Amino acid sequence: MSWISPSFPWRVFARTLGVQLLLIAVSVGATSIAARHFFREGFLLQIDRQLQDLISTVVKDLPPLEQLRDPWCAEKARGSSFRVSAILSVNGKDICDSHYNSADLPLLADRAEVISAIEEGSGKSVREASYSFKESAIYSTRLVADGKLVLRVGVPLSLLRETMSRFDRSLASILAVIGFLVAAMAAWHSGILVSPIGRALEKAVSVLGQIPLGAEGTNEWARLESSLEAIQRVRQSEIEEHSALMGNLPEAVLALDTAMNPLFYNSKLAMHFSLSAVLENGAVRSKFEQVLSSGEATVIHEFPSPQAGTDRTYSVSISPLKRENSAVYGAMAIFHEITELKRAERQRTDFVANASHELRTPLASVKGFADTILAYMDQGKPIEKTFVERIAKNSDRLLGLVNHMLEISELESGRNPFNKEDLVPREFSERVVKQLESVTGAKSQVVEVRADVGVVHADPTGLEQVLVNLIGNASKYSFDGSEIKVTWRESQEAVILEVSDNGPGIAPEHQSRLFERFYRVDKARSRKVGGSGLGLAIVKHIVQGHGGRVSLKSALDEGTTVKCEFPKRLCTILT
Repeated sequence: MSWISPSFPWRVFARTLGVQLLLIAVSVGATSIAARHFFREGFLLQIDRQLQDLISTVVKDLPPLEQLRDPWCAEKARGSSFRVSAILSVNGKDICDSHYNSADLPLLADRAEVISAIEEGSGKSVREASYSFKESAIYSTRLVADGKLVLRVGVPLSLLRETMSRFDRSLASILAVIGFLVAAMAAWHSGILVSPIGRALEKAVSVLGQIPLGAEGTNEWARLESSLEAIQRVRQSEIEEHSALMGNLPEAVLALDTAMNPLFYNSKLAMHFSLSAVLENGAVRSKFEQVLSSGEATVIHEFPSPQAGTDRTYSVSISPLKRENSAVYGAMAIFHEITELKRAERQRTDFVANASHELRTPLASVKGFADTILAYMDQGKPIEKTFVERIAKNSDRLLGLVNHMLEISELESGRNPFNKEDLVPREFSERVVKQLESVTGAKSQVVEVRADVGVVHADPTGLEQVLVNLIGNASKYSFDGSEIKVTWRESQEAVILEVSDNGPGIAPEHQSRLFERFYRVDKARSRKVGGSGLGLAIVKHIVQGHGGRVSLKSALDEGTTVKCEFPKRLCTILT
């Protein structure tokens, strides 16, 4: 990012550079102070060594104590800036001095260098305002003459001041050059350091389309923080929308990465499958691997559910997931349930087969008897009445079968809407029972009608077909002398019609398919009693056409109950 770019973060740059320069200034200042201190201490140490060397030289010519006088000390200091003095250790009396009359000098027993010499054998001290030199001075001492005398040599620190002054000027020049170079490097480094912030802010604003509200006048850090928070909110909203979309999809969705690990899946997959069962399924796994390796979509046309206890069937579409550079990073499968489609295909196939079979049987009988009649006529034999009766009976059967098929077709197409009106269940049911007295009476069966409902809003023809089919079936498949019950009652949501018998009952494995067209539990017995296999299918379509539902409850040797529920909102209940 260019420094002249409008998105360059100048405020963050200024603060970053300021912090770096402050740290540099503190570091350089501390370093210069330490360097000056060590230089001064080293210089003083060097002077102290010179003074100790001078003391060693003076000691070699040291006369007896009684001969020590000011001229001897003056002689030793002649031609130099040193001050030489001799001090009695017993009382601190100066008995010899190169600069002053020793008799006039005060006792020096309290001087630090004297005390150190007496206690440790040698000493040193720096005095900022020396009485002798009228300026800063350094003194070195040594205990001599068997501990009776302290030799002291001092020198003014004017040379130190000059040397430190030169050192300070040199150090300042060096630090100025170094400071300029370091400041330039700090500015360059700060620019590199904060440039990504400007780029990130620029990209964040480009994603959002604008600077977040309330962040215009703040610094770049606050703007970037506000932008990232806004992006996070947008991202969270997108995630929630994505989750809602995935959760509301009618199909199960599963995405895997290149290592066959789940990337995501929706709630429908969790509801319908065990994830481990899907991943361990050989067909699904091989298709995923194929898509991941080839990058081409594929389809599993028929995939039975791996979940135990279910008979669902799916069509699985698997597509690759690609990045912008077309690199495949995963694959996504969509499980389209085709259970109902397969069931419909099976029902259509069964319908064609069953219809053909049902039509062929009476047609074959009609043709057989017709051929027999023709043969009798050719031979001049009299035609037997039973032949004509058989033809008439099978013709009636064919006509009833065709009529039932047409009724189902009309019900499924919805071409003939129901004309509903208020009907009194008890009277209506008793009228239908009376119509069927020839059927039930032939088997000495009793039909009992119970009605706790005053009025049902239904199509008279449709309701009549429901009652005729249900009571007729109960009569056909029940024993002679048995009892059939027609019961009307109401629940909180529906008006319910139940037709019950105490016949042989129906095995559980047949109950789920009894409302399919042409489905029979015992085909031989059904044909014997004249059943077409379409009665319950017609009942189901009529009830569903009224917005209701039909169900069946049965047990072997305990009879069967068919229940038809008409929604209450479609019914008028008289109180």
